[in-house]
Amino acid sequence: MRAYAGHAAEQEFDTLCTIGGGLLMTLPPAAVAPEAVAETNAKYRWYLALWHHMTPKIPESKSFAGPEDKIGTIFTGHIRQAADLSATLCLRFSTVGPAPSPTRALTKFKESPVGKFVWWLGEEPLKKALGALFLGGAYALARWLMSR
Repeated sequence: MRAYAGHAAEQEFDTLCTIGGGLLMTLPPAAVAPEAVAETNAKYRWYLALWHHMTPKIPESKSFAGPEDKIGTIFTGHIRQAADLSATLCLRFSTVGPAPSPTRALTKFKESPVGKFVWWLGEEPLKKALGALFLGGAYALARWLMSR
């Protein structure tokens, strides 16, 4: 992107990458490459998603790191036509529904017959029992204070 775009266009693209990287977290984890999901920086997350989903995984160069080249291997590559690939990746991810929200699952459970019963059991009798315990405790405290 740097060789072909001006500074303003580069900043705009970086901002869009950050927004896209943030939105990747709303997709089901199985839809996005695990390495991209694990990335904490939203902009880098988008670039990793581009790399994993839209480019051939052929490294352009290979080098070694550490003393005597024994610690690790470094592969480098380029994402060519990042803007075009980003548009295509956006289209691809637009066909994937968002990850199911835990609150939606809870709402669906509460609407089911079993959920309605369990919710009633948890709210109504529990409220009455807690209210009775509170009043009993207040009564015992009042008697204890009067006996002193």
